[in-house]
Amino acid sequence: LRGRQVVVLFAWDLDARSRALIEELDGHARLAGVDHPALVVLGGGDPAAVRRYVTGKALRVPVLVGGEAAARSYGVPKGTLAVYVVSETGMIAQRQVNSILLAPLFPRPGRQGGPSVPSGWAEPAVVRAAHPA
Repeated sequence: LRGRQVVVLFAWDLDARSRALIEELDGHARLAGVDHPALVVLGGGDPAAVRRYVTGKALRVPVLVGGEAAARSYGVPKGTLAVYVVSETGMIAQRQVNSILLAPLFPRPGRQGGPSVPSGWAEPAVVRAAHPA
């Protein structure tokens, strides 16, 4: 993802609000195409249950499970929903906490600056985060 702007959603579990945001994020990312990638970092959860959810919903956005350390490094308190836009240079370009509006973070297909047609995505990924020793 280096050299591209990335939208990162931090959530702590798969409660109803988190699921709604994950599904919305997936929809925006699909429409925006591969030039505007997104990913989800879950602070915890059972990887098998998350995989069932991701495949059951046919999500294409990658989901990192066990990303509590990543959330802490971005200053996201436990239990808080947050979205960060990380710029092409790796700097935080935008941050939203609890009150999250995803639509403005993605270009609309056909608009200047956005892709004219959605691009293909890789298969959904559910990854267990490595925990430091």
